[in-house]
Amino acid sequence: MPDAYLNGASFLFHSNWRVYIWSQPTTAYTRRQFVWQMANQFLWRTIADPERCPSWYLSGMAEEFSCHRWDGRVFQHGVHDLIDLSEPFAALENQARSGVFDLAAVVEGRRAEDPMSSFAAVDFFLRGADARGQRRFADLEKQFVRGKIAKDYAETLLGRDRKALCKAAGVYVRSLRTTWQVVYNNWDALGADPVGDSPVVTVLRTKVAPKMGGAFVAATLDATAGSAGLVLGFRNHNDYLIVWRRPNKQIELVQRLNGSWRSIANAQGEGEVMLRLRAELSSDGTVTVKSGAHVLLQKQVESVAIDGFVGLAVEAGKCRFRDVVVPDNGS
Repeated sequence: MPDAYLNGASFLFHSNWRVYIWSQPTTAYTRRQFVWQMANQFLWRTIADPERCPSWYLSGMAEEFSCHRWDGRVFQHGVHDLIDLSEPFAALENQARSGVFDLAAVVEGRRAEDPMSSFAAVDFFLRGADARGQRRFADLEKQFVRGKIAKDYAETLLGRDRKALCKAAGVYVRSLRTTWQVVYNNWDALGADPVGDSPVVTVLRTKVAPKMGGAFVAATLDATAGSAGLVLGFRNHNDYLIVWRRPNKQIELVQRLNGSWRSIANAQGEGEVMLRLRAELSSDGTVTVKSGAHVLLQKQVESVAIDGFVGLAVEAGKCRFRDVVVPDNGS
């Protein structure tokens, strides 16, 4: 078997339609690989001439279905969840914000094949384009299925209003994730340079800092398989606070500063598997951790950025965050 297959997450043999999937570090990523390959197989067996079908469409549709939310009952495709934390999404959004993302270049094949750009083009035509753009895309899909693809399909799809359409696509892509910025994400390993020898695997922060004295982050946390953290006072990857909920239900306030970690305070948490916590940082540097009206921990911290960002973190395992609330500063 070629090394390229062994180094990948999954692959499909067109000769016998068998799919091979390597188990990923999380069930969500394993399921994503499974859905991606099922969508890929469906497309290749449904479209009359997939060899002539534009690669951006095939790749984009597979990504459209693999990016999903599954709650055990309902499957939603085309969803790019926060906890997915896929860096390509952040990179794609940054491209759109800097004006680099070009819908026309994707559709016309002038851009090197990129799964995330392909996804953005497909997702835009399915959800973000106006009624005319969506109709043109639906008509093009019929051409793909029948294997009768017009040579000028890209020009027809972009239409006479291509300038306005491409501008709308840029705005749409910028909205794919507007709240969060991934600071560090290493979901398949433990520890790395930004976090020293700590087993922190993910840190993310809001893109907009809270107003002075109004820093807080609240979430319902499941930390049975790892430590779930609420981040406060984030100045940079080497200067912030985390309020951890540990697997043993303990609450711990730690500080990342000057290249090291410091445990500042501990408190006994409550016993529910899913526990809602709210961490606040006041203008005098006092951190308050609440569960409902009950104050679990309160401690004044020196050398903390009271005007810093807030965020979330995961350590040594996987955690679930629900109903996350952060300050609304127009982000």
